[in-house]
Amino acid sequence: MKRVLSPIPLAVIGVLVALVLLLAYGLASNEPDRGFEAAAAAGRPEPAPALELPRLGTPGRGTLAGYRGQVVVLNFWASW
Repeated sequence: MKRVLSPIPLAVIGVLVALVLLLAYGLASNEPDRGFEAAAAAGRPEPAPALELPRLGTPGRGTLAGYRGQVVVLNFWASW
């Protein structure tokens, strides 16, 4: 009698084969490691563009120029 494998072991084998192929592709690629260059470029920030946005909870608008020299975290959030 033939024995048929259930879908779960086949899926696990398929995922493992895909991971091995992905690892082999990553090791065989000829692109240089850009980790150091990316980190060095992050150390030289570009100036932020001029922004004017409505203030939350208070009337009026706020400009980004008013925070020059300070660290600003701007959180854009949308619920679409």
